[in-house]
Amino acid sequence: MKTLAFPIQGSPIPLRQSRSLPFRVLSINVVGAWWIVAVLLRSLDLGNIPGINGDEAWSGVQALRMLRGDPIDWRTPTGNPINFFFILPLVGLHAVLPASFWLLRIVPLVSGLLALAANYFLCRRAVRRAYSSGVDVNLGACAD
Repeated sequence: MKTLAFPIQGSPIPLRQSRSLPFRVLSINVVGAWWIVAVLLRSLDLGNIPGINGDEAWSGVQALRMLRGDPIDWRTPTGNPINFFFILPLVGLHAVLPASFWLLRIVPLVSGLLALAANYFLCRRAVRRAYSSGVDVNLGACAD
């Protein structure tokens, strides 16, 4: 291990010291608290957020059409192809629950949280675990 000697003190100090246990515990607690706050803020009052996005309403209508067996639009109003990873879970939820605003927003919430978990578990092998959790903290703070 390379060392760095300070001329005043004269004792060599390792360039890379392992982090102490209290620092790791504090880091884990801060990341965990940030995750909890991010999940709470994302999921708080999903049905009462003012206004509804046009994409959410369009997806809900398409899901109900698909559930009834009616023909659906295969392209969104902007011309993009329909996203089956979004529509199919929405159809499944509409099959068992009544239509509501929070039902339209639960699929993006769950998929966003699953994306954060997938990012952590896939990136922790490629980069350091601390970097991967730091990226997740920043992504968790971003809005969907």
